[in-house]
Amino acid sequence: MVMAPLGVYSLAALAAAATDATAPARVACFDPANLDTMSAGRKAASLAMALSAVVFLFVVPGLLGTLAFTRRAGTRRNAHLWSLAVNSAALIVVCLLLRHTTGVQRGPLAVAWLAWTVVLFAFGWQPRRSPVLLGRWRRRYGGGLLVGLLAAAAAGWAMFPEQFVQCFAEDGTETYELARSLREHFLPYWELETWTPEGGNRLGTVVVNPSLINSYWTCGLQTLLGSGEHSGGELGTRLPYWVWWLAVFAVALRLVRPSRRGGSWTNGLILALLMILVSVLFSFYVGYNPYMADLANPGVPDALFTLCVLLAFDCLRRRDHWAFVVSMLLASLVLYAGPVMLAAVLAAAWVWRPIERREVLRWGVRTVELLLAIALGYLAWGWWEGSLEVWAHTADVEYVADYLSPFPRWKSAPLFFGYFLLLCGGVPALGLIWTFRRGRWERTVATAGLLYLAIVLLSGFKNIHYLGPLLPIPVVLLLAELERRNRAVPRREKKTPGSPDSWACWGSLGPVKTLAACSLIVCIVLCWPKARSTFTLTRELGARTTITTDSYLTAARWARLRLVLIEQGLVSWYYDAHTWAAYAQREAAPAALRPLVLTDGGTPAPGYRPVASRPVEGTQQVARLYARDEAAETWLRTRPTLRPVDRYPAIMRPLAKGPFSPHENLLSDLELLRWPW
Repeated sequence: MVMAPLGVYSLAALAAAATDATAPARVACFDPANLDTMSAGRKAASLAMALSAVVFLFVVPGLLGTLAFTRRAGTRRNAHLWSLAVNSAALIVVCLLLRHTTGVQRGPLAVAWLAWTVVLFAFGWQPRRSPVLLGRWRRRYGGGLLVGLLAAAAAGWAMFPEQFVQCFAEDGTETYELARSLREHFLPYWELETWTPEGGNRLGTVVVNPSLINSYWTCGLQTLLGSGEHSGGELGTRLPYWVWWLAVFAVALRLVRPSRRGGSWTNGLILALLMILVSVLFSFYVGYNPYMADLANPGVPDALFTLCVLLAFDCLRRRDHWAFVVSMLLASLVLYAGPVMLAAVLAAAWVWRPIERREVLRWGVRTVELLLAIALGYLAWGWWEGSLEVWAHTADVEYVADYLSPFPRWKSAPLFFGYFLLLCGGVPALGLIWTFRRGRWERTVATAGLLYLAIVLLSGFKNIHYLGPLLPIPVVLLLAELERRNRAVPRREKKTPGSPDSWACWGSLGPVKTLAACSLIVCIVLCWPKARSTFTLTRELGARTTITTDSYLTAARWARLRLVLIEQGLVSWYYDAHTWAAYAQREAAPAALRPLVLTDGGTPAPGYRPVASRPVEGTQQVARLYARDEAAETWLRTRPTLRPVDRYPAIMRPLAKGPFSPHENLLSDLELLRWPW
């Protein structure tokens, strides 16, 4: 159990290294740029390497941690949450130790994580008790989990090009770089988004959007799957989406509370359809890039945040004080929306009292105290680093100004409410209303979800991914109510046709679930794109570009030359400076130059011709792009003009033309972007 995943991973890495004629320590699991030339054996090695790395890094420690925490009465009710928290802390400690010794590299990380897994095995595995407990979980949840795994595999196969072959968008590059930065820094470290490029951006600790927990897990998977370059980092940056969504699926199945006699597969089927619907959303429509959605961001952090929110609801139902506090802390260390959801849950709990009001107050005080302690630590760090002013400005621009932006809410709010109903499957949205006639916990969860939804709808600026954490809530509440009704009917009455409560006997197979499943299928069909294309132009541009600097920040500053290229029609597609810099060769003294050279100096070599230039903000430098020959320049000019909205189905077309959409106006100031009607 402990050694098998690492053994499979090692054999797969050796097979991939032999095929690529490279050292096993440096082999990349999967390079999307070389997909067309990969042999079937190499693809099989990549698949085995990726799956075994996920099992080794996430599944085995998670399962052993859960078994370990079931041994104590105080942590037994939410052992899976404590497992997530402790394993996250262990990964942070492992990276901290490696950072100051061997470096965060594949071999040392694998050895260190194996040692941690052995510790968990020693504490968690009991020869007599553990197999019995695993068998009990299998009987109760096995059918549903199998359905979820099959659905995830089918969705990943169907949307593989959009999820894992496309190049990074700007948000995906951010997630990639934040995770990579943890090889050198304790907290995620990247360019601080000051929104004042004329002053010159600089690198620093990113705190306004914390990304701490998801960045560490992504860093771990990046390290196992690649050498740290894009050829290994892209898969490792996007694959955690499915890890966290399968965890969301498992926790949702637990919240539904299927019968101890089994039969969870029908609940699993509905939750699996929801998972597919949400993956369609995050694979095609979210984000800010006009040609693609990047699963790396916001898909990965949103999935982990959703998991933490569902865990908090579970802790509330089981009246587990400290587990609730920890789940909200984890959520807040993924996205800034954690405190917002905390306020919504506490307000709803105060009204409906699933626990006594003095307990609501005590839980809230404890959570806020710990959040303030973390915030004070960040403030001290920012003061020492000199980033406080930048943080304040970024928070104002990204959150306050966005929320208070002058877009007409009476137009955008109904549209996004309609998208909420659509993306939670239509009929399952009734779960939010139905549960107000039921227990206090159900009313609390429904109210918290509606409060969060109201906050989203009342904001000036909206993005469809803001709805992501809310989408499982109606489905979970609906299925939980059906299971409650099913358990309320005695077994002998379930076998009596025409009994007064016989319709409730259909709780696992009946018309309500059938209607919900059909509604979800219809929503998937409605949201499916009418045209599909795998966007790779930015990766191809990077593969043709040399930037003559070793500094990532300098390269990103020079790469703002893209604005001139777009304005002058030298390129036909939108891309951001960071992604161009990340894909390009960055060397101050390259041994060989690529067809395009971005530099702040003169002609890099005989035969190169100038293409465009632009002053670098905050410096005396001038960034210049040179082409080796006419063919290199022609490649830029002749890329096909793209029409990004062509891929949107009719029901999603208003979203493509909504506020802050890059589809209609790529270069204008944000204040000029308005709804078209």
